[in-house]
Amino acid sequence: MKTRIVSSIATAIAVLVLQMPSVVAVPLLAVDFGRNVGNDPGAPSPVQPGFNGMAGNFPLGADSPPPSLSATFGAYTVTVSGDPYHASDYSRVGFEDTSAAASGIDPSIRALFEDALINNLDLDDGSGVNVSIQGVTPNTPYRVKLWSYNAENAFYATPTSFGPRAGSSTSGASGSVTQFASPLPTTLDDYSTTIVVSSTTNVLDIHGASTANYGGTRLNGFQLSAVPEPTGMCVAGIGAVLFACLRRRHVAV
Repeated sequence: MKTRIVSSIATAIAVLVLQMPSVVAVPLLAVDFGRNVGNDPGAPSPVQPGFNGMAGNFPLGADSPPPSLSATFGAYTVTVSGDPYHASDYSRVGFEDTSAAASGIDPSIRALFEDALINNLDLDDGSGVNVSIQGVTPNTPYRVKLWSYNAENAFYATPTSFGPRAGSSTSGASGSVTQFASPLPTTLDDYSTTIVVSSTTNVLDIHGASTANYGGTRLNGFQLSAVPEPTGMCVAGIGAVLFACLRRRHVAV
């Protein structure tokens, strides 16, 4: 009897632990970066279902002042910018659409992968793109999923690192995606990395840059989520299982 009870408890705990990763918070914000086709604000590229669209021109703007673009989605304001090519040349920063090259991607996910915020630099010196998300709660961890794919890059498999922007109030982990044209993405988990970051202010500052092979930096979009806290629920569940098993044992005796 005792062996059976211990086995039941162990099995129940294992099931609860396995279920912990499935406790995923609903995204607080999802943004798909796109291109104003022909630099026409009335002709933005398609937006991935479930995402907010944020489209801009290429190049993003004039060199002075350094160009940026902001958009507000409910409680959050997103601002994007890029690092200059040498001194103060921002001509390689902007948004691109690669719809022709991305035509082979499944239509259900194509909108996310066919366009991007880009810094088309042939440098591997840490220059790239910047994303600021205003409206977060200070000193609170957030999970940020980022996508980096370029349907036109058939030449240089380009590792791209995303993490807290240097000199900002944001801290946390970094992640990497190898941006390349093939294989084609087949799910929204492809060509993505997820990092956990927090800020001492209400702004998360994230930087992305290619680290090798001179393929430039691409950011198709991002998804912001609260970090789930399943520990309390798991402990409560384990407690309930222990109580039930012990009660069963008491009744059996």
